Amino acid sequence: MKIKSAVIILSLMLLTVASFAQQVVLNRILEWKKPQQVATGKEKFIDCMHFTGAKVEKRSNSFLPVFIEKVPVANGILKVILKVKEEEQISIWPGLQKNDVLEDYEIIQQLIYVNKKPYALVKIIPLSRNGAGLKRLISFELIVSSSGLANAKSKKQAATWATNSVLSSGAWYKIAVPSTGIFSINKTFLTNMGINVSSIDPRNIRIYGRGGAMMQQHNSAPADDDLVENAIVVQGENDGRFDDADRILFYAQGPDSWVLDTTTNRFLHTKNVYSNFGYYFLNVGTTQGKRVQQQASLSGTPLQTVSAYDERFFHEEDKKNFLKSGREWWGEEFDKETSYTFNLTFPGLVTTEQVHLRSQAVGRSFG
Repeated sequence: MKIKSAVIILSLMLLTVASFAQQVVLNRILEWKKPQQVATGKEKFIDCMHFTGAKVEKRSNSFLPVFIEKVPVANGILKVILKVKEEEQISIWPGLQKNDVLEDYEIIQQLIYVNKKPYALVKIIPLSRNGAGLKRLISFELIVSSSGLANAKSKKQAATWATNSVLSSGAWYKIAVPSTGIFSINKTFLTNMGINVSSIDPRNIRIYGRGGAMMQQHNSAPADDDLVENAIVVQGENDGRFDDADRILFYAQGPDSWVLDTTTNRFLHTKNVYSNFGYYFLNVGTTQGKRVQQQASLSGTPLQTVSAYDERFFHEEDKKNFLKSGREWWGEEFDKETSYTFNLTFPGLVTTEQVHLRSQAVGRSFG
């Protein structure tokens, strides 16, 4: 081998080991109080809706009250269910933007470990949109159920694995991609990798890979066995020669991934903390490679026309590791430098639509 370089249900996965089914039922009542003043700047305050034990979260131009519950859980597949018992209609609160509140009560879950024990951290925004006004939660039942996967071990043992990796024979060329998109490879690129382009049949060019997203930490999570061949386009391959105008087009996934949070209807990203690139492998085989197949154009009247889409961007630098260990890094430090400017370019930005900004920070005191 040669390689060249109003019931809302949420669920989350924990370590899948055998366990007995268990269920925790919590009944909660929110005691709404007078509004609480929240500082929005130097000598600037705003009234925020408040209940006993509430936390405050800034959402766009609004400050929202948040209910937080930490529930000990067993290893297994969990379901968190919110059952509304009592709610009340209220008018729009001054200073609260209605668009910052979802149509249903918003639930955000996070798996945390305390002293190596798993907990489900449940966060609820007890406000929802209702016509011209809002509804706020008074009392509810929170059900956290856990069911173990007793057959997880047997499934793992029954898994089939490739006898040999596809990389075990032939000449392979490693290609790094910094982001997700469609990439083009021309004759010069192949030559610079060390391929004698005049001696190959472009119809036999293959590209293998599975994307560059970070693997899951849990041992029980599905894992890729081997690289798979990707369907590609090789323009000008029909004559059996790779000419100067020919090129390879292939879709590749970069190191960072995005998923849609169906609860908030917003995209969340996961940065690959181990690599700044995703990697694919090119090989020239003895038979024709996998190609993108053409599809016939659809006829008829379209049911929906899309003229805009959600663009996504994140800025996350790895500059500071407070423990000097582990994989948690932080970016710019607000110390002597109290402000930073980030210039972003979004061609075709629809300026009449809302922009959602999410930030994360950590504080540290010395003394």
